[in-house]
Amino acid sequence: MDPKGDVAGTGKTFLASAVIEELAKSGPVSSVYCDSKCTTARGILELLAAQSLNQIGKRSTGSWRLRPDAVNFDFSGEFSGLERKDSYSFDDIPKLITTVTKIFEAPFIVVDALDECPDRLETSRLIDALLPLAKSGLKIFLTSREERFFVERMKDIPLDARIRLQNQNAQDIQLHITHTIDGSVSARSDLPDPEKQRIRSTIEEEFKEKAEGGMFLLIDRLLKPVVTRVTTKEIMLDLQNLPADCEDLWLRILMSIDEACGRNDESRRRISLALVWLMGTVVPLELEVLNEVLKGDEGWEEEPEGEWEGEENELPYWAHWILNPGPDPDQSIVNALGSLVVYDTRTRIIRFSHSTVHEYLEGDHPFAPYRIKNAREEVAIYLLQYLHRDRKKRNPLRTFVMHEWVSHLKSLTPEKEDCYNLFMELTRDPTNDQRWQRIRRAELALGYYFFCPIIEGPVSIAIRCGFNWMLERMARKDPDLIRTKLPDHAPVLYAVEAGNSEAFKTLYEFENFDINGMVKTRYGTFTSPLRIAIESGGSEIVDTVVSIEPDIHLMFPPHNQSFLHIACNSPFPKIHVISRLLKHHDRVDINTKDAQGRTPFHCLAERVTDDTYKGVEAFKLLIRHGSNIHAMTNRGETALAITEQLESENKEKHEEEKRKSAVSTPYTSHENDSFSSLYSLLLPPPPPPPPSRVIVIQYLRHVMNLPE
Repeated sequence: MDPKGDVAGTGKTFLASAVIEELAKSGPVSSVYCDSKCTTARGILELLAAQSLNQIGKRSTGSWRLRPDAVNFDFSGEFSGLERKDSYSFDDIPKLITTVTKIFEAPFIVVDALDECPDRLETSRLIDALLPLAKSGLKIFLTSREERFFVERMKDIPLDARIRLQNQNAQDIQLHITHTIDGSVSARSDLPDPEKQRIRSTIEEEFKEKAEGGMFLLIDRLLKPVVTRVTTKEIMLDLQNLPADCEDLWLRILMSIDEACGRNDESRRRISLALVWLMGTVVPLELEVLNEVLKGDEGWEEEPEGEWEGEENELPYWAHWILNPGPDPDQSIVNALGSLVVYDTRTRIIRFSHSTVHEYLEGDHPFAPYRIKNAREEVAIYLLQYLHRDRKKRNPLRTFVMHEWVSHLKSLTPEKEDCYNLFMELTRDPTNDQRWQRIRRAELALGYYFFCPIIEGPVSIAIRCGFNWMLERMARKDPDLIRTKLPDHAPVLYAVEAGNSEAFKTLYEFENFDINGMVKTRYGTFTSPLRIAIESGGSEIVDTVVSIEPDIHLMFPPHNQSFLHIACNSPFPKIHVISRLLKHHDRVDINTKDAQGRTPFHCLAERVTDDTYKGVEAFKLLIRHGSNIHAMTNRGETALAITEQLESENKEKHEEEKRKSAVSTPYTSHENDSFSSLYSLLLPPPPPPPPSRVIVIQYLRHVMNLPE
């Protein structure tokens, strides 16, 4: 739905509200407005699911039509498998919405202002999740400006109706004006009827031209103060001084803010900084965070030296504010910014009152007292500087920096050329060891996977985050970065380790990398792209590397092991990786031996137990491809002998541990001796039994035709 091209403030939300009110008369409506509080597809779906669940409880009191079989609806059966989950995946949420709305004959979902979602990837993901719901009987109503992204996204999607309200928009606004006047002016008992009619006519005439402009937002902002004036003189004076358009409205507000600051330069600095952060942040901005930014360097304390020695899943001392956020902050900045912002006291989020405020501040207006340029870059630089600082004070800014940093990286798209420069500024290689420690602490405390690669520079973080377009641009503009070796190995090997197939292809072609070359790591071992892919355990990256046709017979020192040896000898052999290698069994010598005379079958016997990867399935896979089950090592051992020896050694070790853990009590145990029973409860538990190989041994004896 798009009332007026790509213009903001034309009344989509007003009209969506009217639609919701009308739909709610016949069925339950789950609705959400995509503002700064709803920035992810998962968050929007969770809000819709919560509303759908709430409507089940209202079904007996509402006037909604139920399905004929709603009385016999089996909720326990429908929720089977969902109620036992501790957490839900993204795909579970649409299923939950479908399930809870089954009892209604005409359920509706309304998602307003899709164009205000900042992340287009999340928006696309949301649309993909909503469309299957329509097939289940749900009616879905979406509103958005007619931007190119949505036109392309909806082009191949069958729609029941596409509503374009451009031609009727002026009439709708005129009806809104009339309705507002009727509710305010006509209800006043202090005015005679002729005076009421004169005021009505004057207001309608003054706003008629503005209604032609199609700006619901402007009309609503200007009309409400006018109709609430006490005297006719005040009403007429307001009508003579109406802003010409939204830009004029925002300019007047900014001028009044600047006038209120007077000669106080510090107040102007705070106002300007607040506008920068409101424009430049990706994460919804809480008032506490904004206040901490405005405080500057006042009130900060130095963080004590020394490493944090806590567990990785434990919050360090400076992150405990998460559990105790403290009292309400001062709202002076909200009052200072006036109508430019709105503040939600429940969520504590502060944001612009409309997207046109953001657009106006970015524009080039000669008389505007505040013009904000490159807000995103300024916030990004602040985040980068903040990671350098030794700051201890427990406040919301610390975690916000973590969220915002990751969001900045995720929000980068190849649509703008300056994204490349911003990315390089954000990820330039630091040399400060103290900063590395600070980032590492943040990673341990808040669980972010993105922070550790920052210390390795822009190439590694582009690989880890999947910014493959950024790698291609680096190859063209900064080829030296691509050729720079990381702490362990070349970027092409790092891409394999991260499981990023597209990045591997890009870097492999750019570097003309030797796919069969062995690289010595800092640990003294040798590796190659295929070996790293096998050890990482990803099927897709293994297929990608194998498709380049490396030498499958390559043997790695010091044990002279093949790729199949390495796959079978990993701590947890992965059947899907082994099967990928065996696809090329015409090129793989499945019975090749290493320096100790072991075949891959022997290596598997050392690793597999009854409870790992379905026990004997890995053995069956090798046998189907011609593995020699009777082969012997240099010590004359078969795979069965190795398995039986490991089982025997584990049992003996377990019995020895049990004997050591058994503590003889000086008290005589009697049947009714309660003290002896209590004492036994204080003893340490016996050691757990080792992994069993009984089933594996039985299988190997069976295939070797030996008695069990």
